[in-house]
Formats: sequence, structure tokens, C-alpha cells
Amino acid sequence: MVSDGGEDDEVTGGVIQLNSEQRRAIEQDELLLKIYRLEIEDLQSQVDLQENEVAKLQSCIEFEGRVKDFEQHWRLRGVKVVSSSEGFVELHLTTHVPICQHANSEYRERLVEHELQLKLDPNTMALEDAQLSPEDVPIDDIVSEAKRRSCFHSATLVVQETEELSKQIGFLVTEVQQHIRIYVLKTEVLALAAQDPRYVLEYLPDTAIICATLPDGIVANLEAPYGWPMPGIALVVRSLILANSSCKANFLSSLQHMTDLANLTAKSDRCDLLQFLHSIEEVVAMEKQNAKFNF
Repeated sequence: MVSDGGEDDEVTGGVIQLNSEQRRAIEQDELLLKIYRLEIEDLQSQVDLQENEVAKLQSCIEFEGRVKDFEQHWRLRGVKVVSSSEGFVELHLTTHVPICQHANSEYRERLVEHELQLKLDPNTMALEDAQLSPEDVPIDDIVSEAKRRSCFHSATLVVQETEELSKQIGFLVTEVQQHIRIYVLKTEVLALAAQDPRYVLEYLPDTAIICATLPDGIVANLEAPYGWPMPGIALVVRSLILANSSCKANFLSSLQHMTDLANLTAKSDRCDLLQFLHSIEEVVAMEKQNAKFNF
């Protein structure tokens, strides 16, 4: 049999045996096919990469839009977006704190500035972490609660983006600013009370206890509940103890009774630290007179 190329093709057992030129042509075709396939795969990878970049850019645009919408809702509350990128937001908080400069004087507002850095899930906007700067007010408990709320609402966040972002970050911002008010106001009230020469004061933040040594040697341990000294939050006497352990035993036994009587003081007096200390002094003096105790 004679091929078109002029060379003989051998037939063995019904199978055509290709000559060397034909084999080289087939090999070249197969090589070209592999090259084309690699080029197609490379082009597909580039397309996928571009699609991912577009999706990422779209996500960033949507994220920025949500943050701007949030800022518009919260600007009047002293919240300003300093910077934001996908998953990160830095807020500037201006907190208005009512400060009483002197006893019996009117309250004046003080503006307290902080930066609040937030790490968010860029898809659900759920809170992942937060940090306050300067770190002069503890917020760990607030962040934990905000993260718990974010996890609970994460499915809803995708559907109601702006509204839920305002809820989640808004909850955190509201609680942080409230903590700032309480902390600053508490510091100011304790500093003002410490100016009274009748008392020696020590505040134990870990237990929220105010230790106040009265002129007669009695130490009043007062619990400052969360929120004090905001209006309506009253102090509570946890115990009355004697700085001088050599006092008479019968006087020691009546300290619990004095504690109970002190806690019956009008709530308005217990909201004011100095007024409450004066009331405790009166209770102690009255009990000492009634029982005719002497130190």
C-alpha cells in the first residue's frame, strides 16, 4: 500500500503501522493540545482570580456603605468613624459626663474622648473583638456580651445589614459610653469625698467596695453597685468593723444591728456618699448613746 506522502505504510494484523513522520506529526499535535489546555486552565484561573477580586471589592464597598449608614445614625450621639477597612472599624467616641466640681454645686458636662477599635466579620458584621483606647475603663464584660449577641443574630445580620449593624455595634457603643460615664463620675465623686477631712477613703475596684474610716474608728465597708453614682443607684453597707480590735465585746456584737439600721437610711441619702457617711455616723452615735458604750 502506498501512502499519500509517497512512503509505504506497513499493515500488520489489520493495524496500520505509521511511519516516523506521521508519528512526529501526531506527537506535535498532542503537545500543542496540552499547551492549549494549559493556556485555557491559566486563563480560567485568571478569570476566577478576577472574579474573586471583583467580589472582594464589592464586599468592601458594601462594608463601607454599612459603616457610613451606621455613622449617620450615631453621629449625634458622639460617634464618628475614624477609619474602616474590610472587617475593621475605628470609632471616635465623645462621651458627655456630668461632673460635680464641689459639694452642693451644679453638675457640669465634661467631654471624654476615646477610640474604639472593632474587628467584625465582613459578611455578617458580627463582632469578633473590641479594644478601647486609652484603656482607662474596663470593657471586657461588655465585649463578651456584645460578641454573644452578635453570634446569636449572625444569621439575621446578612438579611438586615444596616439595621442589625446599628443594633450590634450600637449596643456595644451605648454600653461602653455608659461605662465611661459611670467610671469617670465615680472617680470624681470619690476624689471629692476624699477632700472631707473627717473620713479616710479607699476604693477596691475588684470588689466594688468603698472602705470609709469614720472619726470614731469604725470602718464602713460600702458596696457600690454597678451604675453608682448615677441617679437612683444607692450604696449599701456590707459591714461595720472596728479599726481598734481592743474595743469591748458587747460593742462588737451590736455592729450588725448598726449595719441594718444604716441600710434603712433613705435611698436619697444612700445615693450620696458623704451624706450616707454622715447618716452612718448618726446611727453609730445614737446606738452608742442608747447602750452607753464607750471606747
